[in-house]
Amino acid sequence: MSEERQLSAIMFTDIVGYTSLMGKDEQKGLEVLDQKQRLINTSLEKFNGEKLKDLGDGTLSSFRSAVDAVNCAIHIQRANLQNSDFSIRIGIHIGDVVFRDGDIFGDGVNVASRIEPLAEPGGICVSGSVYENIRNQTGIKSFFLGEKELKNVSEPIKVYALTAEGLPLPKIPKPKRDKPKKRYSRRFIPLAILVVSCALISLMFFNQQNRQRKNTQVSGQSTQALPQYRSQPTIEVTPDDRKRNSEEIVQLEQELKLLVSKIDQMNNRLKDSSQGQGTDITALSSLIEDQERKQKQL
Repeated sequence: MSEERQLSAIMFTDIVGYTSLMGKDEQKGLEVLDQKQRLINTSLEKFNGEKLKDLGDGTLSSFRSAVDAVNCAIHIQRANLQNSDFSIRIGIHIGDVVFRDGDIFGDGVNVASRIEPLAEPGGICVSGSVYENIRNQTGIKSFFLGEKELKNVSEPIKVYALTAEGLPLPKIPKPKRDKPKKRYSRRFIPLAILVVSCALISLMFFNQQNRQRKNTQVSGQSTQALPQYRSQPTIEVTPDDRKRNSEEIVQLEQELKLLVSKIDQMNNRLKDSSQGQGTDITALSSLIEDQERKQKQL
């Protein structure tokens, strides 16, 4: 059992929408797969690449140089631009891999296969380690897509989208910009305190004015209401009138006492005889009416 460990640039290529294509037209899917295999094989020969194995519609290849891997990927995408039958995505990563009995293992293989789906149809995505090796290459433009959490990869990986002459520009997601926080200078704090204080003082002043205005209105209303009760003409009372009224009151008291005694007498008579009931009652009613008339005059 032979085993070899080395640092390699791993390229993973895949056909966009191949599963759906096979579901609709199996024969067409097989023809597209053949076209893709021929394109990959001829491109690997030009850039010193080695085909490791096919995984369905995907192909795993290795290069001794990151520059060779990227140039091979650009060549594949340019050659496939005029092909309307299918599109290819490519992902590239540099990592430590193990070759054993014609197969390849290692984290580099896993990262390359996870980066590939991040590319646009007809596009190329590379890891940060690949970018560090090709960033000074002329004719290659790179766009940072951010640090990505990849399945079965312990740490986030920096991912870049590449383009070159003849290739479409990748779609770059717009970064979310946080709204700038407003910062207020400390020199405005005393001014703010002064403004708030003035506002509070003004509010207290206006409240006091409103209270005084309401009190004035209430007192004015009560003053205006008094003539309504005194609008009728009044009679001036002189000392002689007071004396006369006092005499009449004394006389009235005497008459009331007389009235009480008469009532007692009538009650006694009612007990003795019922004949005088009508006469006594009539006399009593007349006497009461006279007393009420005199009281009204007073």
